[in-house]
Amino acid sequence: DRFADRANTIVMQDYVNINAVISYLTKLGEFALHGRNLNDAVYANRSYNNGSQVVLGEPRALELVWRKHF
Repeated sequence: DRFADRANTIVMQDYVNINAVISYLTKLGEFALHGRNLNDAVYANRSYNNGSQVVLGEPRALELVWRKHF
């Protein structure tokens, strides 16, 4: 269970995020594609004000990364 208050009296709904990474190493460096929340779930990431208000989690996102070591 996830609780929304310090007294552990308000239970927040659980959620599932699907994340994935694929990468490819070349002479130019490493290229990677990060996918976050691929199922585009709407979820409460955290709460405040004794659980009466919540902060929604991030929506689906894709990120292309290039890493080069010098």
